Amino acid sequence: MSRRAVITGRGVVSSAGCTIEEFATNVLSGNSFFSAIRDPRLARLRGKYAAFVNNFKRRPEVSSLYDMHVAFALEAACQAIADAGLSRNDFDSSTGLIFATCSGPMGNIEKHCATIMADNPALTADELFAKRYYSTASILAKEFNICGITNTVVTACSASLLALGIARDLIEAGLCEIVLTGGADAFSPTTFAGFAGLKATAEEICAPFSTPTGMNLGEGAAFLIVESRARARRRNAFVHAAVLGYGTGNDAYHSSAPDPTGKGQARAITRALQDAGLSAGKLTYVNAHGTGTQANDKAESRALQRALNEAAQQVNVSSTKSAVGHCLGAAGTLEVLGAIAACEKGVLPPNAQFKKPRSGCTLKYITQSNQLWSGDKIWLSNNFAFGGNNTSMILSRQAEESESLHRQGSEIYITGIGIYTPRGIGKAAFSKPDQPPGSREIAARQYSCLRFQNLDLSVIDRRLNARGLDRQTQIALGATRLALQDAGFTPHHVRTRETGLYLHFSVESTQPEFEHIGGCMRTNFNMESVASFPFIVPNAANGSICRAVMLTGHNATFCHYPDAGLAGLGMATLALKQEHAQSLISCSVDELSHRNLEDCILAGRYPRSGFPAEGSVAFMLESKQSIDQRNAKPIAEALGWAMMHTEDEQDSADLLAHCISRAITRSAIDAADITVVCAQRSEPRIDAALLACGISSRVQFVETHCATGIMESSHSTLNLACALVSSTPSPPGRQPHILTISSSFTGACCAFVARKFARV
Repeated sequence: MSRRAVITGRGVVSSAGCTIEEFATNVLSGNSFFSAIRDPRLARLRGKYAAFVNNFKRRPEVSSLYDMHVAFALEAACQAIADAGLSRNDFDSSTGLIFATCSGPMGNIEKHCATIMADNPALTADELFAKRYYSTASILAKEFNICGITNTVVTACSASLLALGIARDLIEAGLCEIVLTGGADAFSPTTFAGFAGLKATAEEICAPFSTPTGMNLGEGAAFLIVESRARARRRNAFVHAAVLGYGTGNDAYHSSAPDPTGKGQARAITRALQDAGLSAGKLTYVNAHGTGTQANDKAESRALQRALNEAAQQVNVSSTKSAVGHCLGAAGTLEVLGAIAACEKGVLPPNAQFKKPRSGCTLKYITQSNQLWSGDKIWLSNNFAFGGNNTSMILSRQAEESESLHRQGSEIYITGIGIYTPRGIGKAAFSKPDQPPGSREIAARQYSCLRFQNLDLSVIDRRLNARGLDRQTQIALGATRLALQDAGFTPHHVRTRETGLYLHFSVESTQPEFEHIGGCMRTNFNMESVASFPFIVPNAANGSICRAVMLTGHNATFCHYPDAGLAGLGMATLALKQEHAQSLISCSVDELSHRNLEDCILAGRYPRSGFPAEGSVAFMLESKQSIDQRNAKPIAEALGWAMMHTEDEQDSADLLAHCISRAITRSAIDAADITVVCAQRSEPRIDAALLACGISSRVQFVETHCATGIMESSHSTLNLACALVSSTPSPPGRQPHILTISSSFTGACCAFVARKFARV
């Protein structure tokens, strides 16, 4: 039986208050908490108000080097941990962290862009780290002694609700005992300029589903402690809510606008209800995405009607954004906190500023404060995002109501591999792992890199349209399409459309960032075009890929530490184990722009051995039910994985050994069964870890970086792909078991075990 995930701790930083008590009182009051935008550069733009966090004092342990969203996150996380009755001494390798953000370190990125515009670029290693989206998760993990699974969700405005769903999965699957999860974003002038340029901002204070139309940006952070109900009972913790189920998917429609029919959003809502095992009639409240824009509010109203049918006219609807604005990556968790506060007080959260329903908004909107919440305290929370990601979640105040659904824990198989690099395209080019094609010496190492000379996706599929796509998206699209082809999925087939996509990277695409931010700075925020703005969110690449090959299934984008692809592959297998999808592509991507390369050189982060490279590796993952239905021949079975994190480099070998041992145990095999190791041979830390785990020194090693370069996100997954497509000897009568490991300078390590088949 799966373990019900419950919320036992809460923390908040917002315009409506920086304590749970203040936030709850203010959000339920029916008032809004906006103030005038004082930045003179933004005076000529559409929209005069935003929901700012006032009188906030940064904790002394947060360096001024870091963006304000880091300070918000640390404060809210501290509150959540204290509210749960926990401390950092309660955290260990069974504790996870799923952080979420939309704009992330945009303040740091803007500062760096300003130095480039002034023709005086300078960047230290610490400054480079501070402008990475994964930096906040690393800071929080080290601050709170979190040594387990750590990741960052970057699905723009749906990020923190999706992060809560993933935290639920980690608890239910037994991969974590406790998960700290939440989101944070700070106000950014260039982000505001982008929304204003799209005419999405309101001229006055926003009124979702009413008038005036438009949104107001907010800022802040919200965090939750999630643990199993059994553990909460054992320590007599107060349970605020239970996470019953969630669903996600992609519109595959547009980079910034929702599908006006509401079909994609309705799919997410339906999947959430199915995951929770509930009918629509059980819902008594919907905490809507409700941004206030004409397109979003109308599409969401249609989606609710599609998904809930006749129940849509009975359920109460409101948007917390009417009180605290659109807080982007923090929005989902903030809105969950608002609904929990309403549950505990027995009233429904009102729509502030609501006058009368706008055209196309025909549901039962909450128009006043102190309206009693009658019936079951079960509600739906929605968040939808740029890039087309839709996430919906079902929560309940009555944590004792029912056990969670039994998950079958089906076997997960790799049925397709897509490799798209400058050294070779497709599996055939990498059938010899020791000598990948094009191996040669690279001169002038400090300035060398391996980039695509010509990104021509027509060599993969002449129907692929790359027009308007940035380099990172094109590279990932190439690998994704190859994985689909290798698995035997045909374009536009219903099974292909229902396939999900998990996209992983370590470094975001800098091209759209500098086009938009540079445009703002060059014109003193008087831009003629904001065409690049929707693509500065890391989730944009995911949405563009989904549109290109019509993937509408389970969907997420992660910005993980270096070697993001291997951790992402583990997260993808978790999604299938939890039955969110029958088929899912896990794709990691590296785009080596000139800006990224120059930043690494400036910061002294150029590889000590080898040379940086770009490319992408994608795996098609399927459940046993899926491959049985279509009589597919798997390449390998994904057996088990583990991920750990440490703040002390001295512990790295021991930590890696612990991580490897945990992955092998979860795979239900012995260390002696490992016949192939994907890792660098004779690297002291790796040798020590393998020895400690009892893995034979006579195993075959697969390591590609000497010939293919180092792809920061995809290095380990390329090794695994090469091991799977090459001839790997094994003892007679035994199938090869492949261990792939990664370990980064950030203190994160990951281990993944697969059993290779002889596919005919």
